[in-house]
Formats: sequence, C-alpha cells, structure tokens
Amino acid sequence: MVTATYKPGDKTPFPGGLRNHTGCLLCDTIMRSTLVNYFAKRQPKKTYEEMNEEEKKAYDEVRKKKEEKKRKKEEEKTEAPSKPQGGEKKKKAKKGPNMLTQEELMNEFIKK
Repeated sequence: MVTATYKPGDKTPFPGGLRNHTGCLLCDTIMRSTLVNYFAKRQPKKTYEEMNEEEKKAYDEVRKKKEEKKRKKEEEKTEAPSKPQGGEKKKKAKKGPNMLTQEELMNEFIKK
C-alpha cells in the first residue's frame, strides 16, 4: 500500500480534487493511472541525418569496429573448422582404466 499526497496548489490526478490517496500500485486503478513509465520519457534515437559531425564520427567508428570484429570471427570459422566451437571443450583423456574426467565425475555426482 502506498500513500500519495499532493501539495496544495498542485493539480491532483485523484477524483473529486482529493489531495491524498492510499492504495496498491498494482490493484488500485486510481494509483495505477498516476504512474509514469520511465521508458516512455526516453528520447528516441537520432537518425544519422540528425546527428552532428562529432556524433557521426563516433557512430562510424563504433560501426567499423563491429564490422571488423564480425569479419574476424567469420575468418576464424573458415580457417579452423576442426577446432571446437563455442562452449564445446575437448574431453581430457582418461588416466587409467578406472579414472574419470572431471566432467564425468560431476555427472556421476549429479545422478546420485
């Protein structure tokens, strides 16, 4: 429960000119109607044409870095397809007939 109080002289959103109201922010329709969405206040992004020279320069630099990073990633994929990709890891070789890798030990522990 939240109590909202408006100062005298301020325009009040409550019906009947009430200065204060107590209610749930989620359940009470009067309280819910007074909420302001933070994201609705944000300024829309500028288009490239609306940017000044300095903003355009910074935007172009970031864009070039992203493109370069993407190109390098694609080159790495084409150069070494035999390497494990993403989160894949090579399993460690077992050391003896009854030895398990760390991953296998964890899986056994989870099963129990």
